[in-house]
Amino acid sequence: MLIEPINEIRRAFVLMVTFLSLLNVWAQNENGNNLDQEKRFYKDERDGNVYETILLNDLRWFKGSLRYVSERSFFRNKDSVSNANFYAHLEAENVCPSGWRLPNFEEWKKYILFIEKHQNASKTKIKSTENSFRYRSKDIDFYSKDNPLDVQRIGRVEKGQLIMFSGSDYWVEGAKNELTHVHFLGPGFVNIHSHTEDVFEDNEVLRMFKVKCVCENDN
Repeated sequence: MLIEPINEIRRAFVLMVTFLSLLNVWAQNENGNNLDQEKRFYKDERDGNVYETILLNDLRWFKGSLRYVSERSFFRNKDSVSNANFYAHLEAENVCPSGWRLPNFEEWKKYILFIEKHQNASKTKIKSTENSFRYRSKDIDFYSKDNPLDVQRIGRVEKGQLIMFSGSDYWVEGAKNELTHVHFLGPGFVNIHSHTEDVFEDNEVLRMFKVKCVCENDN
């Protein structure tokens, strides 16, 4: 009878599909491309603001930027809920909610390389050192709404004034002491580095940047 061979074929097919699915998950993890597409939300108990979060490489990120009003923060509108707030390096390290923190240098770099693979970019230029990372590509758009993170092009604060330009800046872990930050300077141009020039001089805060928060725990 043909029933038994057909059942064997079905079992073999199911095993093959299962194997390929597991292989795909393994490959994603090996390449740092593991993205949880499920939408989740986190409520900041300090002010009631709610943030959409995504899980990327076992690290949960705020999709948007922090909107918490701190003692020194700068916000675009008086209601403080539009887009993002800007923070000085002196408080950026501790401004995220309890259990959350600033992304570090390696985590931002992994995100940039994730977008490279996500958008199948091929023509890239990378200059990387222990403390800096510069990335250029004509095949990529870090501002695309299809990306996991919303990189908001709303400028930066310089000497207490909002300066509008088609870029975006975020503090990186180490901001308080090293003034580490990431610049999104164009659709395919990112620079992560540390410097005090034009940021903090003569005990005066010259520039304020936005903040994204991350956590290892599944908040």
